[in-house]
Amino acid sequence: MKVIDQVKTPQGQLPAKKATLTTPSENGTPTLIEFDLLSPQELAARSASQSTPDAPRSLSVEGLSVIKWLNQIEPFAQQSGPLFGLSSVESVADWQSAITVARAVVSMQEALNGAKTLGASTMPVEKFAVRASNTGSEFTLYTVSFDLGAAGASDYARIMPPLPWFRKFRQHSGFDYSFMSAEVDEGRIILSAFLLSFSREISMADFAAAVTYFMDDPSVMQEALVTFAHDSGTYDDASGGAGGATSGGLGGAPSGAPATLQTDEIIGLLSTTSNLLVTEASLGEDDYPHLQKLVYALISLHLQGVTVDVFSSTEGNDFMSFNTYLSYLWYGFAKQLGQVKIGYCAICGTGFSLTGHRGIARRFCSEKCKTKAKNERTKAQRDEAREMFAAGRDVAEVARALYPSELPKEARNHVCTSLRGWRALQHDVDEAIVLRGERLELLERVIREGVWTKTDIAKRAQYLKDNPRLMREVQQRAKGK
Repeated sequence: MKVIDQVKTPQGQLPAKKATLTTPSENGTPTLIEFDLLSPQELAARSASQSTPDAPRSLSVEGLSVIKWLNQIEPFAQQSGPLFGLSSVESVADWQSAITVARAVVSMQEALNGAKTLGASTMPVEKFAVRASNTGSEFTLYTVSFDLGAAGASDYARIMPPLPWFRKFRQHSGFDYSFMSAEVDEGRIILSAFLLSFSREISMADFAAAVTYFMDDPSVMQEALVTFAHDSGTYDDASGGAGGATSGGLGGAPSGAPATLQTDEIIGLLSTTSNLLVTEASLGEDDYPHLQKLVYALISLHLQGVTVDVFSSTEGNDFMSFNTYLSYLWYGFAKQLGQVKIGYCAICGTGFSLTGHRGIARRFCSEKCKTKAKNERTKAQRDEAREMFAAGRDVAEVARALYPSELPKEARNHVCTSLRGWRALQHDVDEAIVLRGERLELLERVIREGVWTKTDIAKRAQYLKDNPRLMREVQQRAKGK
């Protein structure tokens, strides 16, 4: 048994002690993530010493979706371990593909939840109004595509279920059919997700027309139609038996489809079907129910390796066992779809998940940014307090304006502290002590308003008297004004 099989958790995680971004050459951008996995003995010792902790909030599809830079991948990987679970070394490119898909689906779900506008969504969904000229059928088609990585080298593509893949959704006013396929384009694996919205059950001819219009690879087209025929129970294999439902569960035979189809008949459908009349259309709120089904389909695509295992898993995970940690993250995302929301740090702009967050709205991605924001706010209040005091407003008035939610005494202390640390005011007070005359008005003011006490001023005067050099500096500074 492989080590990764011995340490993989029911959540599909391969616990790692360390994750490091590396590159095969001395110079260049890192291309690999190397994980130092726990050994079976280390994992057993850790499990014995503590209960399995909940995954950090950042370990989620939402947390994956907000990664923008390479230096953000490593901290996530340190906690998650390998996403795809096939080895202890994963491709940065595969991670970036997984991030792109996560970002698109999360963004779309945010729009569906009303957390952002559909136009602000980063999910590049295209909508088409379609009419099949040979059948007269009219339907709406939604489509989005993703790059899954290099052909023959993508772990992300390897963990996908066999494609083509189908799913049927019943709507109040008809039926939505999701269809996933993958084609190789210039050495890249392109995942295409389609959602066909019909007012009735789809026919084989309608599906064949859509396949021939939106797909280029003849072998993939034929496989798609054969799979569709299997799922609808209308395919007759070489032995003469009707095929059963195999992967997507489209249900009974669609209206208008023949009872059984031979392989040569399917090939004939692909070669003779009429072109579709396709018009690009704009997305609107009426499309939300269908776009939600497209989101469901993309989530379901990541959950095809999930099984029920009452002996290894726990009630907290609904007794589910996951083949990859990426599947586990998508499962967690699916359970909270209605709450999905992304926040952006008010300091650095980094995104973070607000899914399930309650109470005061979170505004910062980390304690570091929260502290920085507090320091900036304190500095701004300090500068404003000094400007208001210099403009002639008294301490009590400044305190009420800048600290309205605090007790008067505490607010005054904040203002006085800001003024006592003001170098320009300190210089003016020194000049008033040394030169006196009309400058005594300033001394009276700072004492009257509690910035300094009479004792403070007396001590400062004695200090200046005991330091002739400092006294001369004050006199020279006053002359220079």
